[in-house]
Amino acid sequence: MLFRSTDYEREDWGAYGFRSMISLPLIAGAELVGMVDIFDTEERDYNDVRGFLTSAARTLADALQNAQLMGSLRQSNAALREFVEFGDRFSEAEGLQQLARIVAGRLRAILEAEDCDIWGIEGGRLRCLASMDSKGSDEAVRGKTLDLAQIGRASCRERV
Repeated sequence: MLFRSTDYEREDWGAYGFRSMISLPLIAGAELVGMVDIFDTEERDYNDVRGFLTSAARTLADALQNAQLMGSLRQSNAALREFVEFGDRFSEAEGLQQLARIVAGRLRAILEAEDCDIWGIEGGRLRCLASMDSKGSDEAVRGKTLDLAQIGRASCRERV
């Protein structure tokens, strides 16, 4: 793919002493994964190295895509390890509130969220069983109750 540079681009590159440039899209499969820009202080058309640059761009694109896939795989594996640890910690919990605190803490960590609250329903009311934020257990929220009927109406109004 060949593109002509704009006057602005040529002026910008000239400020750095560049007289020629080639830009190569990094395409892996059908996905654009990056770009390589090569600048030179000499005027040239890059025809003598175009085949090499195209091949190098394909190799680099595949390497970048593989690195992205490996990063995603590592993140998924870390989340799976967290869930396995979840199971181990569940069996250690001595009661519902301790279990809720463990779950809230682990979910917050896995999702890298600022806060996770777990609520239970008791007699038509929601009661906060656990509230974990970046500072630990938020005791000001734990135990708080909310009227379930009011929550339902507020939710419906927010969705409209």
